[in-house]
Amino acid sequence: MWERAYDNYSGELMGYRLAPRRDDTDKPTAGWTPAAISPNEMELNTERSATSGMPEFLRMKREKEGFPPEDHIERVQRKVLVWPLVGSAPRDILRAWPK
Repeated sequence: MWERAYDNYSGELMGYRLAPRRDDTDKPTAGWTPAAISPNEMELNTERSATSGMPEFLRMKREKEGFPPEDHIERVQRKVLVWPLVGSAPRDILRAWPK
């Protein structure tokens, strides 16, 4: 797998480098959420996310600082976006929302 390499000063994409082999267990996460959309998440869906539209190099910086790359509002908005596309089959979320 390849990962993007950014210039630390300008934030410009310099190229790609071989990424260390890893899985989702080492990635910070905003927390587990059930498949259903709760009333609280419906309200969060109307709010503005601080990380929505954030460049990739800033998301990587958040990860290095120990924070998830996206805030809870952005995760809820993405969940609402793909919710109609996800069926009940195991791993069906990967069809609607690939890595």
